[in-house]
Amino acid sequence: MQKIAIAAAAMLATIVGASAGPVPVYNFCGTVSTEAEKDCTGVRPSNPKDPFWDITGANPMPPVGTLIRGSGQQGTSICNEYKHLDKVTWTKATSCPTSK
Repeated sequence: MQKIAIAAAAMLATIVGASAGPVPVYNFCGTVSTEAEKDCTGVRPSNPKDPFWDITGANPMPPVGTLIRGSGQQGTSICNEYKHLDKVTWTKATSCPTSK
């Protein structure tokens, strides 16, 4: 009986894990800025149609005012008004692509 329960639990864990799907990864480019809401640090996009990306957890944190490009995985944060990114990677940029 115990073996059946263990097998059922393992099968359920596999099904639940498989249905979660991959975490979206987003690319960004813009100027690092701070926002008043709960001391959030983010990237103000060069294209105003793009979202403000919350990169509060980035390590190392780029200096405010720096133009950067990078990517990160969708995450959650106390900065509710912005799209939060985890596992952020970034480099300094000299320009950002413009949209048409």
